[in-house]
Amino acid sequence: MSITGIHATTPVLVNRQVSSPGRTGMAGFGAALAAASAEATTPAVQSITAKDGTVWTVTDIGASLTDDDKRILGWPTTDPATGMLAAMIAQDRNQGILNGPITADDIVGNPARGIAGFADRQPDLASGRIDAMLDRLDRAGTDFTDMTRKELFDWMNGKIASGEMSLDDSFAFLAMTVKIPVGGGQGAQLALDDTERVDFVHIAQDGIAGALERNDQTTRKMLETAMRAMRHDQRGDIDRFA
Repeated sequence: MSITGIHATTPVLVNRQVSSPGRTGMAGFGAALAAASAEATTPAVQSITAKDGTVWTVTDIGASLTDDDKRILGWPTTDPATGMLAAMIAQDRNQGILNGPITADDIVGNPARGIAGFADRQPDLASGRIDAMLDRLDRAGTDFTDMTRKELFDWMNGKIASGEMSLDDSFAFLAMTVKIPVGGGQGAQLALDDTERVDFVHIAQDGIAGALERNDQTTRKMLETAMRAMRHDQRGDIDRFA
């Protein structure tokens, strides 16, 4: 059993979670929080040992969440229940339970994949907030028509880490992230560019057309699999770009 408290670093913003392995009173909670707050630079997760030997864990929620997490949650927030959901996501991030972007499965659960959603884990807190999170998730999306090769690589890695994409299915995306420098030949160092904006939907569509002309069924199937993955995550209707 652990005692968990949410602390506001200002009167209106929730940003700290403090927990201990036992039923320590609020005095210990306050002492742990004061010790953490006294640090000039507080890491995302900090352990504080009280005089009685109790070890408190202080989580800086804002530092633990990704930008997409914050957008989906509506963070920063003055809502304590949303703060508790944010604290749960922050802990999952720090413990390596949640990797990659938040998906609908993470929010509502997917028994077939063994995923307990936030709604299942905190039903009272999640009530009335799940629809808003799903709506923000839909609006967030990923725009494969305007992203860098590094952004595509990071998205692909997140999908692999979360188990949503196999290594075999990642080959097409890996190929699209590679940019050979001008004048580069065999043995040239490959660059993972993070400046040029690329339309990967167009690249995949052209690749499918070329594979059909060459009767290259292996490449066609690989790129069609990539198109299905992009269609699933694309912000808006991907077919409008066909």
